[in-house]
Amino acid sequence: MFKLTEYCNFDEQWAKFFAKHNFYVGFSVDGPKDIHDLYRKNKQGMSTFSQTVSGIERALAHGILTNAIGVITNESSRHADDVYFFFKKLGVRNIDLIPCFDYNSELTLRPENYTRFMMRIIELWKNDNFEPLKIRFLNDIRKRLQATNSSGPQTVGCELAGQCGQNWSVGGDGLIFPCECLTPVPRFQMNKISETKFSDLINSAQMNEVKKSTNEIDNRCIQCDVFSICRGGCLNRRLSEHALNGKLDLYCESRRSIILKMKSSLPAKDANP
Repeated sequence: MFKLTEYCNFDEQWAKFFAKHNFYVGFSVDGPKDIHDLYRKNKQGMSTFSQTVSGIERALAHGILTNAIGVITNESSRHADDVYFFFKKLGVRNIDLIPCFDYNSELTLRPENYTRFMMRIIELWKNDNFEPLKIRFLNDIRKRLQATNSSGPQTVGCELAGQCGQNWSVGGDGLIFPCECLTPVPRFQMNKISETKFSDLINSAQMNEVKKSTNEIDNRCIQCDVFSICRGGCLNRRLSEHALNGKLDLYCESRRSIILKMKSSLPAKDANP
């Protein structure tokens, strides 16, 4: 997937190129204008909302497979209804709602705010019979809850996958990291894409470190009643050097509440575990 931020001028030329080559394009938009513009201004301090929405509309008009990525902040967490209905009206069917996480910064979404926000999103989504939006994280939980022994493995995003390093990030400077979320962590920095082979990257010390760190799961996590769904959460949010919540993902309790809420919200036949 090619990820577009609000700073990219997504014009007709880009649209035709992505449509021709069957790109999956993601746009960062956090909700209605007043919410989006809290943190997504351009270098001149001006709003990027109209430009971003226009890019989304252009992508949809060209038939490009499109998703929207919304970051939940402490401010926007109080406006779940506004965020939900904005995305429903926007026309994008695949969305992702992710918590703002900046380690011990005050920008990091507080777990209690994340829980409250997602509880309300689930209620709104249930009222719509879980249509027409596909909310990536919640949909992954739903797939896991619907899984049976005969249905085979379920493809889910990295947060519930129990592994990391499957989707590398390549920055504008060419530097590669095992995951976009790990780019602020120097020990995970790999080589430049122009200076190494993929085979060397796969066997690099950084990838081995990712595998080792991923498997360092707190016993409290393993003993949890939703571990089979959760698999330990996001590696970046439980790194030892940050220790915001021991070896637990900062949003461990929030995720458990979200999983249990989804389980109780789905029809009985769809919530097997």
